[in-house]
This record gives sequence, C-alpha cells and structure tokens, in this order.
Amino acid sequence: MRPVPGFSQEPRPFFVALNAIGNAVVRTIEIEPANPPQLGQSGDEPRIATDRDSRARTHLANERTFLAWLRTGLSLVALGLAAAGFLPVDLVPGVPYVRSFSILLVLSGTAMVMFGASRYLRAYKQIETGAFDPAGKEVVTIAALIAVLGILAIPLVLLLR
Repeated sequence: MRPVPGFSQEPRPFFVALNAIGNAVVRTIEIEPANPPQLGQSGDEPRIATDRDSRARTHLANERTFLAWLRTGLSLVALGLAAAGFLPVDLVPGVPYVRSFSILLVLSGTAMVMFGASRYLRAYKQIETGAFDPAGKEVVTIAALIAVLGILAIPLVLLLR
C-alpha cells in the first residue's frame, strides 16, 4: 500500500474527540454502527477499480465533496465574523451571548473544514485501495453540531425582533 501525501496513520486529538462525540450521539439515538468487514478473515479481497476513467471520476467526486465541506465551513466562519461585527454586544445584558455565539460559529466552521480535509484524505486512500468505509458517526456529529447552532440562534431571532 502506498502512503498518501499528508495522511497520518495516527489520530489527531481533535478528531479523536470529534469521533467520541459522534459515538456518544450515535449511542444516544440508538443507531447501531455498522461493523466494517474484516478483510483477510472472510477471504474477501478489496476491489480495486481497473478502469482508470472510473477511478479518476471517483477522485474528482471526492474533491467536489471536499470543496462542499470547505464552502460550508467558510460560510460558518464568515457568519460568525458577521455576527461579531454587526450584532449588538449588549443584546443580553451581562451575558456575552453574541460573542459566545460568534466564537462557536467560527469554531464550528473551522471544525468542518478540518473534518472535510480529513474525510478527503481518508477517501483518497480508500479509493486507491478499493475499500470504502462510509462516515456515519462523523456525519451525525456534524448534524448535531449544526442543530445546536440552530437552537442557539433562536434567542437571537427573538431578541432582535
């Protein structure tokens, strides 16, 4: 197996924490995580695409997916900066609600970009080896994070009207 540039086999603490949150959410909503097939035990060999065009299309789709994560993350960062710059600081007297919400938006956007990059590199490796492992827990974690941001935005809507 050839090494993927920029891909480390060791998990980074941020991604370990993100994965732990995803596992907790999956357990909370009672989704059974799929067990990845154990290659070598059942005699199954990973399928490696022999069609170069097909593999190229798959890599291009992987890049488009990364760009979607990048756009979403950058949008959250921009929204956080806009909220910090344009919303009144004393919206809730004595509570730094706007500042906290803005920081959470920027951090969430940054996390999305990092997750997208991690997913891109993992998918790159999987495309090259022919073994695909869909991201279930990570997607649930990101969805839960966006749901929390939506819930935190409700008081802003109520207070600004």
